Amino acid sequence: MRLLLSFPLLLLALAAAAIPVTAPAVAGAAAPAGARQGPTKQRCPQDTVPIVRERGRKLVPVRDRRGRLRCRALAVGKPPAPSATAIGQAGTMTDALHRAQAIDPRASARLERALGRRGARRIVDVTLDGWKRAAAAAGATRAAAAGDGDTETTTFAPHDGVRGSLTIGMQEVSGADSGSTTTATATVEASRDGITELAPGLTDKLAADLERVRGEARVSFEDKIAACPSDRGERRGSVKARGSVKITVERDGKPPLVVEQSVEAEFTYTSRADGTLDVEVRTTFQSSGSGVPTQTYRGRRLGRGFGRDAILDSRDVEGALRRDAEHFDDSAGGVFGPKGGWNYARGIGYSDLRSIDNIKAMVTAAVHTDLLMLAGLEYARKVALKRADREECGYTVALNVDGRGVFATHDAAGQIAVTVPAREVGENAWTATGPLTWNGLVFTTKHECGYVAPVGDGGTFTVELDRTDEGRLRVTWSYDRAIATASVDCPSTGSFDPPPVPGQPGPGLPGIGPMSFELPLEGGSQVVTGGVQDSGEGFFNDGVLTVARVR
Repeated sequence: MRLLLSFPLLLLALAAAAIPVTAPAVAGAAAPAGARQGPTKQRCPQDTVPIVRERGRKLVPVRDRRGRLRCRALAVGKPPAPSATAIGQAGTMTDALHRAQAIDPRASARLERALGRRGARRIVDVTLDGWKRAAAAAGATRAAAAGDGDTETTTFAPHDGVRGSLTIGMQEVSGADSGSTTTATATVEASRDGITELAPGLTDKLAADLERVRGEARVSFEDKIAACPSDRGERRGSVKARGSVKITVERDGKPPLVVEQSVEAEFTYTSRADGTLDVEVRTTFQSSGSGVPTQTYRGRRLGRGFGRDAILDSRDVEGALRRDAEHFDDSAGGVFGPKGGWNYARGIGYSDLRSIDNIKAMVTAAVHTDLLMLAGLEYARKVALKRADREECGYTVALNVDGRGVFATHDAAGQIAVTVPAREVGENAWTATGPLTWNGLVFTTKHECGYVAPVGDGGTFTVELDRTDEGRLRVTWSYDRAIATASVDCPSTGSFDPPPVPGQPGPGLPGIGPMSFELPLEGGSQVVTGGVQDSGEGFFNDGVLTVARVR
């Protein structure tokens, strides 16, 4: 496979109607001998598509002297540098939105007629890029970085007659996962005079009925990774990013013109104990506009065995791209649109091309699916996995029990609900200790005396955790003073009023088990039941002990 050409160069190739499509490829990288078949008269091999030219209203494939299709590979440039901040990473979606406008040029055509091509481009640029500058200027990124779930709103005015607002929110991921979720919404409104400020010289080119233009951009970025490895030394993580832009042109006496575009990517990965990564990305590109039906294109890419060395850290970026290209899985994935799909495993045939506009949209989806896969891979390598590697992994232990005491004189019931953190006490060893208390105690008498002043506290719950040689987690737990009590209070007889007698048994843990067992290293739950009984009397328990891995 070969990775070459920037996106602008790809568009130049499209303009010439020589269409390079699908799999990433680097100049000078030859496929292994016997790895794949060459082109045929009907179909190109994996990772390539036929070169076609437009003749009238038809697409004509370019063939060699033997009548075989001539094929070209997809061109993908290097991925963007990942940001260490979530809001910075969310900003990369605006870059994808800029480039995704090639999905359906028809959606923007009416916007360009109303604003002029330069004016339409400038209002999109201000909507997509203005919020990033405003966030930096207002310190909104610092406010959102607190991660307390609050939002920060600020306003900005990039030009006279143009005003905007920005709202940023961030929420830290808690529990066994590491990461955060960030959202940003920016709105920009421009008067007719404001449009001419954005693109001087357009006064005579604006539609006479144009009143104002409103732009709205929404971006979100969610980064989540298991902070602690599994019993097989694996970490699973995901990166979900979405960006959308909506431009509305308000006109005097006419319905508004609306153009909307969105890009969505979900990147999932597994980091293995041997230092390799398996990855998958799914993308959705959508475009719609007034009088134009919604066009949706989807892409999917998989790769296996990637190393942890980042492309952008290499002195030889082209060589690093070539290295990673060899790990793309050519037997799965493709690009799928309203006029059919390109299946990478099957290869692309002449009949799959349909039209020049469809090819441009499919190329855009294919290029950016690969680019977003590489971008997600770089983020996992340079940010998410390094952050997770620094996390200290521990456990919490929770014991929940419903207990009953059944005796000749009375019955009793209560519950235990205790959660304690485990601290590391040595290599691959943790311990947890906490108070053991019976709650919700109810004593029911079977004779004339009543039961008062129940006591459920005073016990201790202890857990020891050890990693076994087989990569499992051995759990051993114990307790002391785990029987609730109450005082029996009998009615007076004549002038004698007997005092309450404490120490009458209620629910208790004697006989519960198992007291030692194994769980997966990432934790789990074990049912604990039983008690001590004789002739239907004694202690009866039903419960569960749960060990959860946390950072």
